[in-house]
Amino acid sequence: PLMNYASYKKFLKDKKFKTIIWMFNEENDLENLALEKNNTILMKYLNDEEFTQDLVFRQKEVDKIINNEIKNELDRKPKELKKFYLRNILLVAKLTNIRSFFGLTFTNKSFVKQSKKEAEILNLFKVLMLIKNSVDKENGKLIFVYLPEFNRYKMPDYNFDHYNLIKKKIIELEIEFVDLSEIFKQKTKNTLKECFSFERTGRYNHHCDKILAEELSKRLM
Repeated sequence: PLMNYASYKKFLKDKKFKTIIWMFNEENDLENLALEKNNTILMKYLNDEEFTQDLVFRQKEVDKIINNEIKNELDRKPKELKKFYLRNILLVAKLTNIRSFFGLTFTNKSFVKQSKKEAEILNLFKVLMLIKNSVDKENGKLIFVYLPEFNRYKMPDYNFDHYNLIKKKIIELEIEFVDLSEIFKQKTKNTLKECFSFERTGRYNHHCDKILAEELSKRLM
């Protein structure tokens, strides 16, 4: 979430949008936020409205990093694998070298304790209010899309406290809340089987991606 907000602030804040859609992943967005808040530069974007790295004016530097990383990675791969890696290396370059170059890397931790998630939720609300205030000035609209995770359908004792808190607060903030779990409930007979291929954790399959796309299309009309 902080990385998304920093990207918005760096490149899009001065643009005029009728609608901004914010996707929230129940599975890992709070964990990601816990990692991101340890990065001093990302926290400056959050806490200092005047902070900037002027990246929008440094595109040549960004392009140079990407091009060098692609070349270096391809030189390490056998020719027969180059086509495969060429499709994937741009993402790798963006997520590692570019973030590192501009000071946006953070310590990797695999798990954030449940008891610490409340603090991350408060930071999430702060991010959303900053974006909402910016969008409201241009008479635009912010839509918050809540993406339910695999475990809520697999675990009989799944804890819904954070879901309930986030939903309640987003509605109080007068941000349009799209609850994909409710939409899945209406559109599927068995969400676990119909949305997650082989009933395994991961992204939604084609069927439920289509449900999400159709719902967002209606909101944008």
